[in-house]
Amino acid sequence: MIYKFRIISDESEEFYCDVEIKSTQTFYDLHCKIQYDASWDSSHLATFFLVDDSWKRDKEISLLDMGENTLLMDKVKISRFLKKTKEKLLYVYDLLSDRALFLQIESIREEDEEDKRTYPICLTGAGDYPVQILDATRKARQQRDIFDEDDFDDDELRGKDEFDGGKEDE
Repeated sequence: MIYKFRIISDESEEFYCDVEIKSTQTFYDLHCKIQYDASWDSSHLATFFLVDDSWKRDKEISLLDMGENTLLMDKVKISRFLKKTKEKLLYVYDLLSDRALFLQIESIREEDEEDKRTYPICLTGAGDYPVQILDATRKARQQRDIFDEDDFDDDELRGKDEFDGGKEDE
């Protein structure tokens, strides 16, 4: 079977990507395809979550072994948990900021024996994947930019509590 996923981001309304993958391939294959298409640094941790219809997280399928009950991306085939259209996945690609892509099965079709393409493949898409990691500098800059330059008068603030140069009051 061939599963067609629609991938979207809550950070960009313009972005989407349709990816097809064989049901016998692993979540790691899907992870690698997303990483490659997005031109992300594959050394960063990422994880998949099986989710319900309201995107509430359930089982995690991890890149790293986190203990005896860990489901590993490179061991779990897509078909183990996903069987029908409209089923959803959450792909968390920035664990520190809890940023994710949303995946939903749009269609499932029989595998065509004459199809010589290498799966997974991106069929169509628009917009750009979000950046992989939001750095602290950009976050600080975004927070600072919420204030207008006119909101603060540095000279006025300095004049209220002048530094006395280390002299103690007599």
